[in-house]
Amino acid sequence: MTGRPYLRPLDPPPRSRAEAKATHPARGRRPVLYVSGDREGRVLLARIAKRWDGVRLLFADSGEEGLDMAVDRRPRLVVLDARLSDVDGEKLVTALRERAMPPSAPIVVLAHDGAPSERARFVWAGASAFVTKPLNVAEIDRTVGMLLEVAGLR
Repeated sequence: MTGRPYLRPLDPPPRSRAEAKATHPARGRRPVLYVSGDREGRVLLARIAKRWDGVRLLFADSGEEGLDMAVDRRPRLVVLDARLSDVDGEKLVTALRERAMPPSAPIVVLAHDGAPSERARFVWAGASAFVTKPLNVAEIDRTVGMLLEVAGLR
């Protein structure tokens, strides 16, 4: 067995459109955007996000797509990977702050390098929190949960 935490299997997909609306209503849910090209991270964050009441998780595969979605959808919180294929994560945080996110909206950065200088660069760019990889389920749940509460989203 690997050192990965146990997560329950994903719920089966809805059988019909009516069932999808009944079990996962989008209305009244606050958008949270996850920007990453990492498929495994996407699945993990989707599982963790089920614990966050009133949240609708949106996904973007690239920094450019993430910025466009943030401008169009105005998410209440953004989680992004520091290393994206098309843009530097620090530049994306700056662009999100300048074009799409109010100062009170949290931005969480996920990165492999947990050096203090790396953290400082992202915080200086406008990030609210910094979580190192590999992701610890409890840490990301606690960090995002706290930021949702502080922002009045929970």
